[in-house]
Amino acid sequence: MPVVLTGIVPIYNLPDIHQDLRLSGEVLAAIFLGDVKVWNASQIAKLNPGMDLPSLPIQVVNRPAGKGSNYVFTEFLSKASSKFRTEVGTTPSPKWPVGTAAERSSDMAEWVKSTPGSIGYVEYQYAAKGSIS
Repeated sequence: MPVVLTGIVPIYNLPDIHQDLRLSGEVLAAIFLGDVKVWNASQIAKLNPGMDLPSLPIQVVNRPAGKGSNYVFTEFLSKASSKFRTEVGTTPSPKWPVGTAAERSSDMAEWVKSTPGSIGYVEYQYAAKGSIS
């Protein structure tokens, strides 16, 4: 029986941040709900003590309806946040409350890589290939 396994990872572009940023599932859910709007928000700062986070707006990038990566990512966010589970849920066609849609994973990777302050999610191979955090 063939089996396929893929890992979906969040990616972000924060100028002048040269260490890995810690983001919990709850905080990621709040970002993708539009509740956390800036990179130096207290929820992010609490997870990254001592890091000088910029006062930069978070630009959310997501995938359009019908994408498998949506299902995997929304399933994770729904498990991490009851609010996300209630408002968006686990689905390949989420009604994202915020963000700009990127048709393909490669489009999302490129958008995030070239747009300071952006965050999105892709299959791990795109993050590794593009050297994106």
